[in-house]
Amino acid sequence: ELLDARDSPAATLPDVERSKAIWEYCIQLSVKKTALRKQLLQCCMVLLSGPNGVAALRAVSDKRRMGIWKIPSSGGGPSGVDMLLTMTRDCGIALDELLDPVEEVLKSVTFVSVLQARFCEFPEQARSCAVGVALSNAETGVGEREKRKLPTAPRPAKG
Repeated sequence: ELLDARDSPAATLPDVERSKAIWEYCIQLSVKKTALRKQLLQCCMVLLSGPNGVAALRAVSDKRRMGIWKIPSSGGGPSGVDMLLTMTRDCGIALDELLDPVEEVLKSVTFVSVLQARFCEFPEQARSCAVGVALSNAETGVGEREKRKLPTAPRPAKG
């Protein structure tokens, strides 16, 4: 059903409940079969092309399990950053829901460098999330981060 929708503009995307089940399945498969992440990304992008898939994604809990930062950027097609941009800009999902734990995200050198290069395309509220703050600090050279190639996660405020 989902692949038909990808290949034919006349095909109908699944309803919200079915889309939510597909999201959950894709997330579970992404965790268990990491080699399939790139292919799963393509399915997820199809889901995001319709309102039912977007509504279903909003209803899915613990979206960070997708591990978007772990999706290989090679091989053509959309990248993890493309998917992240679609989810935040077009679907209104907060970056903090998708990129956590921040320390793990920041270890993905390729993902972080592409994200930094394209961060201006993200909604304004992305700059205030944990990854956004780390990227902003790295760009402005705040503290010791200017000596590092990758940003570090902001430390929680004492209080």
